[in-house]
Amino acid sequence: RNRELATHLAGHLRADLDERFGVLDVVDEIPGGLRGQHARNPVNLPINAGVQMELPPTIRWNKEAMNWSDHEGTPRAPQVDALIETLVVAVETWQD
Repeated sequence: RNRELATHLAGHLRADLDERFGVLDVVDEIPGGLRGQHARNPVNLPINAGVQMELPPTIRWNKEAMNWSDHEGTPRAPQVDALIETLVVAVETWQD
């Protein structure tokens, strides 16, 4: 429900991740059940609400290991590390 934060995160994700992962931050473009807008959604309980991210399988899949990243000893895929690094920078640069 924090659209300003969603826009901030989306900007970082678009700039740093491969475009094949796709970033949607316009509510009307997001499928209804994945919008994270319900007031009782735990992500929206903090004072300024929050942002819910849905990660596509393509970002979580470790192609070389043929398994999900960080699952049953599978190494983390490079794109997962890139996602984490991007989110860290986005959080560190967020000004409420």
